[in-house]
Amino acid sequence: ATTEEESLAALVRAARPSEEDTKEFKALQRKVMSLQAELDEQVAQSEKALRVLRLESDKLKVGYEAKIAELEEEFKIRLKGNTTKKITELTRQLDETRTYYTKKVRELEQQVVAMRREQRKGRGGWGGGGSVR
Repeated sequence: ATTEEESLAALVRAARPSEEDTKEFKALQRKVMSLQAELDEQVAQSEKALRVLRLESDKLKVGYEAKIAELEEEFKIRLKGNTTKKITELTRQLDETRTYYTKKVRELEQQVVAMRREQRKGRGGWGGGGSVR
């Protein structure tokens, strides 16, 4: 072997990462994969919780709307045969009920929006929530 070949071989050996650097790189790769798996699990849990909240919100909204319709129908029936005092009282009850259920629906919708926001935050950091393989 010539001196030039020996110099080239020495240069290649010197440019190669050390065994310690290689071990550290592999450890960091494992850590990244572990963190990505944790993130994927958290995203999946957030999506599941969001679906549950949506279902609950939809169910409550339908129930509240049915209750409002029932009260409106009751109001119409009572309206036909009752005095002004009764009408005023039923109108007040209907308004209170509508306000109460509307507030509940808004609260549930806000929870859904918050869950979506949290879910988006969770996807922001590691490549959009995709899995590392």
